[in-house]
Amino acid sequence: MSFSSSGSQQNSNSTQSYTPTPVLANALDSNLANAQALTNTPFQPYSGQMVAGFTPDQTQAQNAEAGIYDNQTGSAPLNSAIGLAQGVGNYTPQTIQAPSLSATNLTPYMNPYQSDVVNTTMQQLQRQQQISDAGVQAQATAAGAFGGSRSAVLQNLNDASYNQNDASTLANLNQSNFSQAQTAAQSDLNRQMQAAQANQQAGIQGQQVNLGAATALGNMGNMQLSQALQQAGALNAAGDAQQQNQQQALNDAYQQWQLAQQYPITMQNLMNSTLGTFPKNDGTTSSSSSSSKSENSAGLNWSSLFSPIKLS
Repeated sequence: MSFSSSGSQQNSNSTQSYTPTPVLANALDSNLANAQALTNTPFQPYSGQMVAGFTPDQTQAQNAEAGIYDNQTGSAPLNSAIGLAQGVGNYTPQTIQAPSLSATNLTPYMNPYQSDVVNTTMQQLQRQQQISDAGVQAQATAAGAFGGSRSAVLQNLNDASYNQNDASTLANLNQSNFSQAQTAAQSDLNRQMQAAQANQQAGIQGQQVNLGAATALGNMGNMQLSQALQQAGALNAAGDAQQQNQQQALNDAYQQWQLAQQYPITMQNLMNSTLGTFPKNDGTTSSSSSSSKSENSAGLNWSSLFSPIKLS
């Protein structure tokens, strides 16, 4: 191998020829061949896996989340809570109407022995009237007026007095029976009113219990859903850590492949740098005159021959 350089002057032309030493020439030939082989090497795309796939834990977590959706986790107690709440919303308290004594049949409350009491009392009054009649007749006989008008007047007065007494006694007996019937009926109506109020209050309290149960069921449904999501999330977090570890391993493998691709370039640059350390005057130079005139001059530029190669 020989390198030449030419120079020109104003009045004369000459040609210089440079011949490197055999050692340097062989090194340059070998380096050039290696660079040409490296240049002719086709592009080799990376064939390894670059993205880590889902781990078994991640797949299981995804299936668990899909199961939460498919099974509607937490919806059963929530739907029950909605039904109870709707029932409470549609509840109408029992209407209470105060019973009226005037519309109440008092017959069942009458004293069943009223007739016996009245009959006995009236019999006693009749007996007393008969005794009184006998006295009136005896009085009229003693006065010599028996059978006359005076006797009739006395008898009428006595009968009127006893009739009035009978009527008053009978009225009092009936009034007493009626009053006790009213009292018993009113007491019964009061108990019915209290029972109706108690039933109304029990119904309202029952709806409050239903509303509390609806709230509890709704909370349990949310807790069930939250717990299922937390479990799936924990499993997914474990899978994420595994995936990150796998991804790091894939990244390391890709970096090693990149280093392997860069290695020949690095060695070529090292050879270039080594050749660049040879002395610039390591060889022989000869010159000769030429009749032709050269307008350009060129010197041997070692730095341009041995510049590093960069991998883009």
